[in-house]
Amino acid sequence: MRRALLLAVVLVVAAAGMSLAGAGPFQGDPDPDRPPAIGSFEITDRGCQDEVREFASSNSAGDGDGVDAGTIDTDSPETELSAEMRRTSPESAAVVTYRIDLRTHEPAGANESCAGRIAYRVEYDAPVSEAAVGHRVALTVDGRTKSCGGSTSGPDLGCHRLMTETTTHYTNASDAAA
Repeated sequence: MRRALLLAVVLVVAAAGMSLAGAGPFQGDPDPDRPPAIGSFEITDRGCQDEVREFASSNSAGDGDGVDAGTIDTDSPETELSAEMRRTSPESAAVVTYRIDLRTHEPAGANESCAGRIAYRVEYDAPVSEAAVGHRVALTVDGRTKSCGGSTSGPDLGCHRLMTETTTHYTNASDAAA
């Protein structure tokens, strides 16, 4: 009886430990319907281009969580940034693709005494489906792909193709008959 009680206590402690460590029967599978999300977005520095050190965008990601940081040259140091993240690949895609869109918002009547530079940092969560063989996250600034990264156990991520694509601009046709 004592051995059975001791065995039961050991099993309960082991199951609780595995649950806390993220392994075992109490750990749920990643939610494939969880939308991508920006965890934090901040401007880390801003000023005239000769005052803010320029650095290339760096992208680090693992298991769907990632960080992207870089600088953007703007018309004015007062330029604001906004960020949005979305999935751009179909549900059946072998490589799940997410896109972070950064948009610059130039202020009206801004300080025109110097061209601006903004340093930024974005932390994000890009859920990875167990059915996918890879995932990639592309960062665009005003429609142009600036960085791309991810991981795969199968096909090429295709980041090179994303980085060389040109931005498509659309316009509405005017009614010439009027």
